[in-house]
Amino acid sequence: MNSVHKNFYYYRFRCSIIVLFLLGLVVPCIHLFTIEESTSVSVKYIFLPILLSLVAILVMTTSRKLLLGKLLAYDLDFKTIYMIERRKNNKKNQYHNLKLLTSVCFFDGNFQKVLSYASDILNSPNINDVFYARHLQIITLFIVGEHNKILDIINSQKDLLHQIKNDTLNDAVDYYAFINSYISGDY
Repeated sequence: MNSVHKNFYYYRFRCSIIVLFLLGLVVPCIHLFTIEESTSVSVKYIFLPILLSLVAILVMTTSRKLLLGKLLAYDLDFKTIYMIERRKNNKKNQYHNLKLLTSVCFFDGNFQKVLSYASDILNSPNINDVFYARHLQIITLFIVGEHNKILDIINSQKDLLHQIKNDTLNDAVDYYAFINSYISGDY
């Protein structure tokens, strides 16, 4: 693991955000507690530190998103993304971590693990997680060449598409139409 990315780990990043915000509150609190009775409150001691901490938080968040976007889009380094975005293994984060691990296995070419993890993700109560798992199942089965299972999954995926209201899903409908045409021999 690259030591440059250790500051961008999820929990380390969250702790840094909280510390920065709390540091922005220190100067205003000191100013308010030490102000004399007849002196007016200075606005610059109240708002400027808070504003500076919020700007620092914005810069950190933006730089983290840029790094993650670069790793996803240009480097295709999903192992590093998994290390950075992975959360503690509890029930709340179980499906998030499984989705990350599934992406790692997909881009490593370990398609049997992809199908195994995708079937685990199908138990998620979140519709978007189920959509993601079925999408990866369809693509993986198409790559592996097991075309007889794909049509059933595509039909169930189309039913799920009507429940999800998202404009970016139109591409998925086109992919499924192309895969369906290929399987039926309509080149």
